[in-house]
Amino acid sequence: MGVPAPLIVAAAQPVTVAHGVAINAAVHADTVRAAGSRLVVFPELSLTGYGLDAEPIALNDKSLTPLVEACGARGVLALCAAPVRDEAGRLYIAMLGIDDGGIEVV
Repeated sequence: MGVPAPLIVAAAQPVTVAHGVAINAAVHADTVRAAGSRLVVFPELSLTGYGLDAEPIALNDKSLTPLVEACGARGVLALCAAPVRDEAGRLYIAMLGIDDGGIEVV
């Protein structure tokens, strides 16, 4: 049995735009491509630009596609916290796992 490859983790703090999910997702995607790691951890609310009044993010939001694609191209798992609504309509901040399979609350 061989030695497993080391897990390189990157902590990232990209410049974001308040309420700019599409722009922020593109910046996150650029960060994933540049990180050189298999796991990239972003700060809480970085996808929504740290606005406490930001709208919740839908897990199927097409503006997040560049980030999903960047994760898939690099074999990266990105962890981003964002406001979401659960099936009962409750609003909360969740940790999102983003990779080539899409986005899920982790």
